[in-house]
This record gives sequence, C-alpha cells and structure tokens, in this order.
Amino acid sequence: MKRHLLFKESETSYLIEENQQDIFDISKSDLKFDSLKFYNNIFKNAAGYQEILLSKDESISSKNASYICVWLLEIIENICSALNEGLEVPIAEEETILEIPTKVIKLDTLSACAGDRIYAVDSDNDSVDIEVGNQDADYAVKISGHSMEPDIPDESIVLVKEQEKLLHGDIGIFNINGESMCKQYTESNGKVILLPINEQFEPIEVKEHSTFHIQGKVIELMH
Repeated sequence: MKRHLLFKESETSYLIEENQQDIFDISKSDLKFDSLKFYNNIFKNAAGYQEILLSKDESISSKNASYICVWLLEIIENICSALNEGLEVPIAEEETILEIPTKVIKLDTLSACAGDRIYAVDSDNDSVDIEVGNQDADYAVKISGHSMEPDIPDESIVLVKEQEKLLHGDIGIFNINGESMCKQYTESNGKVILLPINEQFEPIEVKEHSTFHIQGKVIELMH
C-alpha cells in the first residue's frame, strides 16, 4: 500500500499531514522530536507501511523546514525498511532536540526603508552579529516602513543573499541615489521599476542618471 504524507509549516510548528489531517508536529519554539509519538501516529495501527511518500508543501522555502523534511523522510524510509524486513524498531521514549545547522551573519542596524525613504538608526554601531539557520543568508536587514506590507511588515528583519542580479519579481535590497530600500524588482520596456507590495505606495522608476545598485535578494522573513 502506498501512503502519501505532506510536510508543511505553520507559524508555530512543522507538521506532517495525511488525508488533510495533521498527524504529527514539531514545535518551532523548542524543536523537540518525540520519537514515540512519531512512531505511534505514523506507523502504529496504520493500514500499511510498504511505501510511504513524504512530499514538501510547495509554499515552504526556508532552509530550516527543508532540512527537517529531509531528516524526517530518512527516518520514515529507515523504519519502513525495518518493518518490511520484520525487524524490531527501537523507539526512544525521551524527546530529542533537533540540531539544525546555523551560521553567524551581520544584522545591519541602519534599516532599509520600505515606504518613507527614511533611515531608521537603532544604535551607534553599523551591525550586530545574529545566528540564523538559513545557510544561504549573507546578512540581515531591518525593514522600516509599510510599503512591503503585508508580506514584509514594518520593523521586521529579512535575510539577504548577496547578488548583483535579480530576476523579474524578486524581492531585493537596493541602493538608489544613496538610499537603501526594500522593493520588488521588475523590468518593463527596458526600464527597471521597483515596486511596493502595498498599493498605497508608488512604484520607483530607476532613471538613467540614477546611481543604482542591487545589494542582494531577500530570501527569508525572520519570525
């Protein structure tokens, strides 16, 4: 029997769903993995375990979620293999704390504006060190303004990957005429237009005489 499970993510948890019902969860606050609960919810009294497929929800993009999904898939495949061979599966009754790889990056304390074109300075220092799970992040930026809401709220922090080119539709951090800002990168009729998500704000066209640099691509919103 082939079973199809879906790995998804909520604001507070990583979840496994089967037939549109949540059957297992891992809290983001402590990342505790309950092996006994995992086994009982997925394998005990199940109709079959000959083949279990775990797919990742298309909306998931964070490195942490991808890492946990791959890890859970390996566990499922190993348990299925053991059960199909008639082997006993040792189940730990103590909760395990998941270890997700992290890296230290700089958080710029000089915020990128998103609407009002005004810098927000949090301290006298240019940056502070923070620890993140996304291995692709090169630095982090605090967003000041409302033009990227609701996707990127005012005062939120985004992780940025340094790159000099963006695709149409990418969210990026830009420096235009000395002002750092967060906008959506678009190209139209040979022109570069920086779009806000909030329709109450006006697009910004990059003029030929403008000093313009792409500083990086926004790859994750920190929660």
